[in-house]
Amino acid sequence: MWTILVVDDSRLIRGIVVAALQRLALTVREAANGAEALTMCAESVVDVVLLDHEMPGEYGLAVCSALKRTTPALPVVLMSGHGREVLCEAIGSPPDFFLHKPFTLDELEQVVWAAMGNGGRTHP
Repeated sequence: MWTILVVDDSRLIRGIVVAALQRLALTVREAANGAEALTMCAESVVDVVLLDHEMPGEYGLAVCSALKRTTPALPVVLMSGHGREVLCEAIGSPPDFFLHKPFTLDELEQVVWAAMGNGGRTHP
């Protein structure tokens, strides 16, 4: 069973994403900020991280870099309403995937399957 960590400071967005992923029979955990996400990844197995870019405290790219230093093979999906230009800010450890906000549930599902290495698979 795959474990997905959803990191977003918006409780509403986290709730929508968590509910959508649970429909796919995935184990989903959630964190409200980067520090919480880093702790959760250090203390338990996480297979994919869906990471908001703009959060209070550390930006998603900083959290992504920290994750990539400790777990370089962990797929990270950066979610942002700013578009792909935020990836230009990535120094050293860019995310593996990008999901532009607002996104559809189909787009969410596709990027999660891609991050898990399942390509266009639509069912667990």
